[in-house]
Amino acid sequence: MKLLPTIFALVALSSADTLQFEPLSDEEIFYINNLSGANWKAGRNFYPHELERVKRMLGVNLTENREYNRKHLNFKKIQVRDLPDNFDPRTKWTDCPSLSEIRDQSHCGDCWVFGVVEAITDRICIKGGGQVHISAEDVTDCCPQCGSGCFGGNPTLVYDWYVTEGIVTGGQYGSDEGCKPYSFPHCDHFVQGKYPPCGPYQPTPTCQLACRSGYDKSYAEDKRK
Repeated sequence: MKLLPTIFALVALSSADTLQFEPLSDEEIFYINNLSGANWKAGRNFYPHELERVKRMLGVNLTENREYNRKHLNFKKIQVRDLPDNFDPRTKWTDCPSLSEIRDQSHCGDCWVFGVVEAITDRICIKGGGQVHISAEDVTDCCPQCGSGCFGGNPTLVYDWYVTEGIVTGGQYGSDEGCKPYSFPHCDHFVQGKYPPCGPYQPTPTCQLACRSGYDKSYAEDKRK
């Protein structure tokens, strides 16, 4: 009950000022859910002592994004009509199971890689290029110009690398799918489940310009672009 007087005192003292809470604090959650008027409900995914871990998860680095100044392409204006009430690509392209897939980045801060390789994987299938998985491992380990592997990077540069250099195939951990499957095992992120807890983030693996043992193509032959 000591929390309530603290919150109301903060509100009373902040008539014109923006409220400031400690990140991930109980006070912040209480304010959002009870006093802010927000139409969504806050909950706890992380504890205050995990703030540094949370920062490590925010791995997108746009400080050197040369694409920010790229000119916008001209496009023809069209009249939009007869739009459906909803659109689900999973039912539109039923031969593309990757559209329903959420890959596990494990305890590596390479979400910036996963967003791109999953999008490319989906686009290849939609265009009729088959059910392949573009390898997150290949980008995380072997594209230093894209970023710092498990410690953040720039998704725009991953697209550039795919166009200019190509990326090999590779499924999730333990799948033996493609040239370079993901090397980090599945783990449970902030919940108790069937996998071990993720634990501290791991260093970026050493780049290997080779496919897994037993794969029927060389690294160069497997490149997609």
